[in-house]
This record gives sequence, structure tokens and C-alpha cells, in this order.
Amino acid sequence: MKPILFKIVLPFLNIPIEVRSYGIMIALGFLLMLPLITRLAKKEGIHSNTFIDIAFWSLLWGLIGARILFIITNLHEYIQEPLRIFALWEGGLVFYGGLIGGALTIIFYCKKKNIPLWKMLDVAAPGVAFVHMFGRLGCVLAGCCFGKPTTLPWGISFHLEESFARPLHTPLHPTQLYEALALFFVFLLLYFYLSSRKKFDGQMVLVYFILYSIFRFTNEFFRGDEIRGFVFGWVSTSQFISLLVFGITLFFLFHSLRGLKKEYLKSIFKRFRK
Repeated sequence: MKPILFKIVLPFLNIPIEVRSYGIMIALGFLLMLPLITRLAKKEGIHSNTFIDIAFWSLLWGLIGARILFIITNLHEYIQEPLRIFALWEGGLVFYGGLIGGALTIIFYCKKKNIPLWKMLDVAAPGVAFVHMFGRLGCVLAGCCFGKPTTLPWGISFHLEESFARPLHTPLHPTQLYEALALFFVFLLLYFYLSSRKKFDGQMVLVYFILYSIFRFTNEFFRGDEIRGFVFGWVSTSQFISLLVFGITLFFLFHSLRGLKKEYLKSIFKRFRK
């Protein structure tokens, strides 16, 4: 694949800059997402400028959160070489850290601007899935988040030394593509189906969390990049977080459905009294 798309030299300063495929794919996904999700925001009564503002800040703090969680999971390395914290060209992002950073940004923004939180989260959910899908395609180009060796016919091999994948010249599970396909399905489900059929505010984001946590937990079994860290020695950091996300989301989903059922029963009772 191609981790580095091209190199440029800044004029007058003579400083070489590497333009990496992962960052380009994230930027491309973000730009393509904006017009799609802005329409959804308007349907939910959220001004397009408001959504664009919150999308930008969520992306920024999401990237910071993704970097922080990666550093935490590899803290022993960064304690020895603290300046490597800023070596972004080496790679090193954990999606769940980005999800936490982006979610906290949305919560803070909605509280400050008095915007309905669950409506905003519903709008954001398909957008996150869409941008994340492009990010995983960037992972294919960069060779990060790679899978274990496989003999399956769809295994992919990486040959460039600057690729993060190891071992080179060996067919690996395309875990990046597995996740990209799953995220594409989630995006289609949320954007084209559930957005016009949801029963309560928050349903879209809860469905997103349920589906993604299930898939992420499963996909981790095929991952070969053990640098992402493990908890209790038997589940990866992302699997552990997936279990937490799944449990918390089930609680909120059950609570919302129970409230919806009560409202439905009340409406039936009122009609009966009439």
C-alpha cells in the first residue's frame, strides 16, 4: 500500500513534509460527510452552521482523545521517550479515545448553546460512521490496524518498509476492510432507514453504539497489532471498552424503550376513557 502519498518541501525553510494517506482519507471523509449530515441536521431542527461548528471541534478533540488513549495504552514506551508523544508521523490513534473526545465535545457544546443533546447525537452518529469508514480505508493504505496472518483468498499483503503492518510480504486478515464494510452498513442503516423511522430521540446513536461495539469486539480477534494493549491479559483494550459501551448502551436503550412503552399505554388508556 502507500502510507506516504507524496513529500513536499516548504519554500524558504527547506523543511520536508510527508503527506500521509491516513490523514488525507480522514479529511476526505470529513468533507464528504458535511453536506450529507447537514441535511439530516436540518430535519432535526439544527441549523447547518451549528452542526458544522460542532463537527469541526468534535473532529479536533476526537483526534486529541484518540492520541491520548493510544499513549495511555503504551505508557511505558512514552515514559522512556516523552518527546515521541508528538511524533504523529509514527502513527498511534485509538478510535475509542476519539469517540470519547468527540462525545464530550458534543455534550459540552450542546449544554453551552442549549441544543437538545440526544437530537445532536442522533445527527452525529451516521456522520461518525461515515468518517470512520474513510479512516479505516486510510488504515489500509498506511498498513496500521492490520490483521493476523491468514490463508484465506482475500488476505492482503504489505510490502513497503514504511508500512506499519508486520510481517511484510505475508497475507494478513484485512481487518481494516472488515471494519470499513461494517461501518458502511451502519451508515446506510442510520442515514437512509432509521433517520425517518426513529421512535425517540437518541435511538440512532444508541443503535450505532450497539452495532459498533459488537462488531469491534469480534473484529479484534482477527487483529495482529498487539501494540494496542490488553486488559487482564485476555481481551484487548478495545474489546474491554466495547463491553463497557455495549452494557451502558443496553441500559439506556432499555430505559428509553420502557419510557416509550409507558407513553404508548397512557395514550391507549386516554382513548379508552374517551
